[in-house]
Formats: sequence, structure tokens, C-alpha cells
Amino acid sequence: MRDRGSEKQFRRAIGTACLVASLLLQTQSVIASEPIAFRQQTIAMPDGSGAPALSFLAPEGWRVEGSMQRTPFELRNMFSMTDLLVEADDGRSVHFYPTLNFRYSDYAQAMPMQPFDGSYFLPPPQSIGQWILDMYRMNPDTSVSDLQIIAEEPLPELTNLLQRMFSLQMQDLARMQHAPGGAANMNVGGTKVVFRYRQDGRQMEETFLVGWHVMIMTTYGQIATANWGVVDMRSLAGPAGSDYINDPALVTIAQSARYTPAYYNAMHGYYHRLYRRPPPKSAGQLR
Repeated sequence: MRDRGSEKQFRRAIGTACLVASLLLQTQSVIASEPIAFRQQTIAMPDGSGAPALSFLAPEGWRVEGSMQRTPFELRNMFSMTDLLVEADDGRSVHFYPTLNFRYSDYAQAMPMQPFDGSYFLPPPQSIGQWILDMYRMNPDTSVSDLQIIAEEPLPELTNLLQRMFSLQMQDLARMQHAPGGAANMNVGGTKVVFRYRQDGRQMEETFLVGWHVMIMTTYGQIATANWGVVDMRSLAGPAGSDYINDPALVTIAQSARYTPAYYNAMHGYYHRLYRRPPPKSAGQLR
């Protein structure tokens, strides 16, 4: 059976990604006390052509690590994964994280983060901050200790944008006829989460800016199916107690990332082809 809801979701995600960067950082214009020399850099398309897929600005002398990878067919609901870190010697950094999609069912036989129905298997989290914390615990960084959430709050403008982008899908869900005991709901939003931790002997803070969506269908209180994910996630980090969220270099980097038209065309073509053929039997099975 073709997942028409997912096709609509990814079409909206393409449009959302074009606008989300300017709303993720609700900062005033910042002026550097000293001139900063930036260089435009690119990440190549995952098809091996060498064509640029993502462009961004990085200050001269800062370390840049990252790449874009195609996902295996078992994770077909995600076209690619981009993981990009731009970091200064003093620990200031901007991190661009992959767009992720998750599926879940109380009736499924699958382990957390196992490929399931084209996505990762994971239940919807109680909060975005708790989800980030759980993901870190699954993949701990040995240089980091004492990780804790110190603040979590909504991003109203990003939430309003996502509500507009997903409005038709939310309306379709509200009009659905449900069997006795069945219910469905969908929510979208933008969230800011601030973490504090020690890394290599330094007390650091990191602010995550996340756009997300979640759709849950239940039967007699059990989750029959959940489809949720991260539309966009990036973070800014700096010494604890500093005004790193308004650091001119970090703000410029975080707002500069842009996917190229070639990338959007390739992604749109991929999902167009994907949802017009029956998917193979999933690795995760329902009981």
C-alpha cells in the first residue's frame, strides 16, 4: 500500500526547508567587533557527481567536518543525511544535523533505531529535549560529561510556519472517519533546547533549534501507528555564560546554509519515483 500521507509530508518538508533557516534564529542583527573573513564552502551531492548540494559560510581557520550520504533503501523515507560541523579552536561551533524520520507501533516487533517501514523505529518522545538526550545516550561522546537540559521553550514563529506548511495534511487527518476506539492527531512545532556540559575540561552550552512534526493514530489507547520526525535541526555552542547565541560568526554560519536547486530537484524526483511503486516488505513486522 502506498503511503500517500508520507508523500504529502515530504513535499511540504521541501518547502519548509527553504524558509526554516531564517526563522530558526530569532536574533537581532549582530555586528562583529572585528572583521571576520568567511569562505563559501560546499558539500557535494551524494550521487558521486561532485555537484554542490549544500553551500554555507565558514570563517577562515575554523575546522569544517561533514558530508552528505545517501540512505539505504531500508531507510527510504529519508533521501539523504547531512551532518556538518563548523568549529573554532575555542570550542564555539555550529552543527547541522540530518533530517530524520521515525515510525512506531505498539504492535510492532522491532528494536529502537532499527529500520522499520522505511524509517527508524522509535516512539514519539515526551519532549524534544528528552529525545536529544536519549539520542546522545545511545551514541555517547567520551569527551562530554555532566550533560543536562537547562532550558526548553517553543519557537512561535517556526511553529506558525510549520502549521501553515502542514495545514492540508492536518485537515485531512481531522476529517478521517475512525473505527470504534480509534483516534488520530497531528502536531507540529519549533522548539529551542539549551544544554550544559563539560567537554575537554571546559564548561560549555549548546542551543538546539528544532522543527518537528508528529502524527499518531491510536486504537483503544494503543498506538497503532506513529509517524514523526525532525524537519530541521541545528545547534550553536559556546562557553557557558557567554553570549554565544548572538556571536556574529556563529549566527552567520547558522543562517548561511542553503541547499542548491540541484539537490531539491534530485530529492523531489526521488520521492516522486518512490511513492509510485509498492515498497518492499519491511524489516520490521507487525504482530
